[in-house]
Amino acid sequence: GRVAYVETARDAEAAVRELNIAGSPVVGVDCEEGRMWKRNQGLIAPTDVLQVSSAEAAVVISLEALRHSAPGDGRPLLPPSLSHLLSSTAVLKCGVGVAHDLSKLRSELPETRPPVTHAPSGKDWLEIGLAAQLVGAWPANTSDTPGLASLVNTHHGMAWHKSRSVSTSPWHKIPLSETQVQYAALDALVSRWIAGSLFGVDGTDQNADHHLLCRAHAYRGMEKSLSHVARDKVLMRHLPDQAIFRLCDGKRELKWPELQRELARRRACLQVKNGRGPGARLRLLTLPCRARRKAATARAQSAVTSASATATSDSKLSHKVSRGRRMRSTSAKARCRSRSRGHQQAVGSVPVTNIEGH
Repeated sequence: GRVAYVETARDAEAAVRELNIAGSPVVGVDCEEGRMWKRNQGLIAPTDVLQVSSAEAAVVISLEALRHSAPGDGRPLLPPSLSHLLSSTAVLKCGVGVAHDLSKLRSELPETRPPVTHAPSGKDWLEIGLAAQLVGAWPANTSDTPGLASLVNTHHGMAWHKSRSVSTSPWHKIPLSETQVQYAALDALVSRWIAGSLFGVDGTDQNADHHLLCRAHAYRGMEKSLSHVARDKVLMRHLPDQAIFRLCDGKRELKWPELQRELARRRACLQVKNGRGPGARLRLLTLPCRARRKAATARAQSAVTSASATATSDSKLSHKVSRGRRMRSTSAKARCRSRSRGHQQAVGSVPVTNIEGH
């Protein structure tokens, strides 16, 4: 995709409008911090670089350069179009660690905060790593949330190596090197691409952004790890059934009462929907993958065994019936022969008298 690197608010406004990023309902967002020594000392390092991308283009903004060029009269640091893009709750922001990036960015730049009227529904981000675990693209029974490189290498079968020397480079330096710009832009572009592929959205479709916005709506607002998701009552209410069942892998429902109650509610809804009582299938859905496979194999083997036993018993019964019929027919024939012999003997034993003599 096309990439633009800017160091002033005017250039950022022009790049966002020219690359048509401002009108995109789904964007990839990532941030970079260059002052590693501050984080090592427990200090808060400011955000140095902001990357925002659509499906086809990305803009890399040096926030450190914007701070140096700012007039210092309290005006917003970011241009209006970019501020609206980051503060709007109607725009979905995708990325790995995007919840932390947005929280930190909004604490530093007030113009990126959502309006107060949208505060209750202001969770306008999509954590790609957690979404991959809940849609089945990554194992949900592991505590490690996958990163961008892991998802690309595993889910798409492509080799992508992220250089640690570039990720830990001094991002606060002005200007950024070409390697840094490419690295930052690629992070945002891959985040947007992975989000679409996880939910089966065709990137060549003209309405791909709107399809992704609808399919990923239930997964918005997740942060940190699956344990936090399992303890969020509001979020679990909107997750699909399959996501809840994957979340229960690893016996998590025994640890958190919220997940246990939600699982019981989903079971009851499925029972009503399927018209069944407390059947084995509903309990089977909550078992880990290996247990489900074993149970399915045992069920198939028992079905085959019962079918073969039924066929054997039927053949034995038919054999007995035919044998009984043959035996009855043989005995009937024997009785008929014995009767005929007795009749012949009785006729032969009658004395012949001379009628004329009388």
